[in-house]
Amino acid sequence: MQSSNTDTLEDTTEKLNIKFVPVEARAGLITSEERIRLKQLHEENKHFLRIPRRPHWDEDTSAEVLQQAEKDSFLEWRRKLAHLE
Repeated sequence: MQSSNTDTLEDTTEKLNIKFVPVEARAGLITSEERIRLKQLHEENKHFLRIPRRPHWDEDTSAEVLQQAEKDSFLEWRRKLAHLE
């Protein structure tokens, strides 16, 4: 009887073009424990994901000094981001 039910189910799913996906193959779905772990990782690393800002300057700052400070600031931000990757 079990074999007959299984055969009928397989025939029906084949006709309807339905595929059964095993639990292990559920890509993209996460458990609640995994969600908590990912949220904790996000909190620990969010300071790396800030948008780089232009360095502070005033009217006495020359264009060359400001440009160098911008480059240095960007490189430091990029190094931190690469470390996170």
